[in-house]
Amino acid sequence: MKNPIVCIAIASLFVLTLFTANNASAQFSFVTNKVDKFTVADDCLYKAYYNLKFFPYSQKYRVSSVGSEQKASNYEEDITIVEIGKNVIHSGSYIFYKSDSSSTAKNETRSMRQVVFPEDVFIYPHRKVLSLAYRTWLGISIYRYEEPIENFNWKINQQIDTIAGYECQSATCTFRGREYTAWFTKEVPVNAGPYKFRGLPGLIVKLYDKVGDYCWTLSAFVQAPAGETIKNYTWQYTNTTRAKYSNAIKWMYDDPYQFFGSFGIKFMVNSRNGFSPNHAKVTIPYNPIELPEEKSK
Repeated sequence: MKNPIVCIAIASLFVLTLFTANNASAQFSFVTNKVDKFTVADDCLYKAYYNLKFFPYSQKYRVSSVGSEQKASNYEEDITIVEIGKNVIHSGSYIFYKSDSSSTAKNETRSMRQVVFPEDVFIYPHRKVLSLAYRTWLGISIYRYEEPIENFNWKINQQIDTIAGYECQSATCTFRGREYTAWFTKEVPVNAGPYKFRGLPGLIVKLYDKVGDYCWTLSAFVQAPAGETIKNYTWQYTNTTRAKYSNAIKWMYDDPYQFFGSFGIKFMVNSRNGFSPNHAKVTIPYNPIELPEEKSK
């Protein structure tokens, strides 16, 4: 079956029509959430903005929303904001946040055309724990788990380079199936970086994995305006463990029909011969930032 279309109806409110690539792969959209209700996690002292280039599906192919299968040079792009307080560090998608804010101002919920990095991380250094929240496609669920802060065992090298206007030094580590290189600067003596990464004697300016699936580059580091806070939004979360979360997201990619069906949502595949029961063949190439154990060995 070539070039099928996936039609997804959600509670009969709207229908999304998405192109699927060979092997019945499909791209589903994220949905905005309101950001008018929250608790204050900490005062925000500094903000770091990173340009993120990543392959959320696979490095071989990127599934395009316009219905074409393109080479791996066509990566997705997002902006990661890292908010730094005295007791909390928050890392998340700035594009997701701006879309959420716009939808909240208009009192609406809408689908997003852009692919974003959906992992939202709060690090609590004094408690030595972090929490990660993952917003699934179509706004079905927000999984959240806690785990101890990782000891990255960085190996600091003697390589020096100038990146984003800062003198940086390189360091390497292995984290859950990927080998990473980080460039940090002692000019900004802040123990922080994008996603879960930290533990170096200065701000992480650039971070990338060996195969090039994920790459963050600092675009700006600024002092936060007086009175700005780090907010933790009071959404409805599904609290779980990291293992159960990983299994759920893998299920969402491997078998979206069954995954969405477990929430009471159905879709059908529309091929050139009309609707067919081939929804069971719909799958999305899975390329998580933290690789499963069997894949990382």
